[in-house]
Amino acid sequence: MRQVPLGRRNLFSERRRAFLGIAGVAVAFLLIIALDGIVNGATRQLTSYIDTSPATVFVAQRGVTNMHMASSPVPLSDLEAVRSVPGVDSAAPILYAPDTLSSGQQRQLSYVVGYDRGAQRGPE
Repeated sequence: MRQVPLGRRNLFSERRRAFLGIAGVAVAFLLIIALDGIVNGATRQLTSYIDTSPATVFVAQRGVTNMHMASSPVPLSDLEAVRSVPGVDSAAPILYAPDTLSSGQQRQLSYVVGYDRGAQRGPE
């Protein structure tokens, strides 16, 4: 008597069940790909200030790994310590705050980044 593994026998015993199982796995993979694209697109937009800024280093508190959904107040007294590091041409404090912009009935989440233009060569 020939033995057929249980999984293979169940898979091929009903064609509709096999098709639905394969379709379910395919839909799950498509959802993973779509969500990955959404996260990558959002991350690209969230880092546009960093990507377009002439700064090569951003100083934050220990443990802060990004500017999104994080708060990192660094005392202004530390600004002089940053400026005194060899190789630093200039250092300027920035203010970063999430906010909502409204236009008519539409509201859009935005991230406001500001700096003192009178500071020592702030961001362009």
